[in-house]
Amino acid sequence: MKTILINLLICFIFTTMVTASVSDAVLDYKSKHTIESVDKILKIETDVNGDGKNEILLCLKSEFEKDKGDHEPAAWSFYIAQNTSIIEFSESLGTETKPNSIAVGDIPLIDHEKCYIGQITELGKRGIVTIRYNNPRQGPSIGIIYAYTVEGDHLVRTELARFSDSATPHALFTKYLADNKRTVITPSEVAP
Repeated sequence: MKTILINLLICFIFTTMVTASVSDAVLDYKSKHTIESVDKILKIETDVNGDGKNEILLCLKSEFEKDKGDHEPAAWSFYIAQNTSIIEFSESLGTETKPNSIAVGDIPLIDHEKCYIGQITELGKRGIVTIRYNNPRQGPSIGIIYAYTVEGDHLVRTELARFSDSATPHALFTKYLADNKRTVITPSEVAP
């Protein structure tokens, strides 16, 4: 019984700490990461869910550059704007990839150069559409188009399409990620 109570208390404390609202997402991010003095924080502000308040995506420039060198989309810490009169944020609890199963601490992988932010007709809601490529040792690359939507205190990642990379783009790639459809995002640099 004592072990169960201790485990419940630990879960309560962890959940309370994770869901706490903050007024400054960058300051909260700095408090949770070791940042070298020569590094910078990259910041994207955009209204992902269409509520008129900008969500904030943050990552270290050094990690962003490493991911880019590995031909991977960057991993972004995602701060959700709260529905309050004063601007407050809470860091996403994680990502739901299966119904009712949140991977706590899962950070969204978003290619800011190949993304779309707006209404996703296949889901009937606003969010971010992005792509990731898997490169198997044999055969063509596999493109996977994902959508990230905000659901309360966390994100939901939905696979919209999976296709072999070829000269003919997938219909959803053309719909959301073609050059004339993408959302142009330029991260700003924030000194640590």
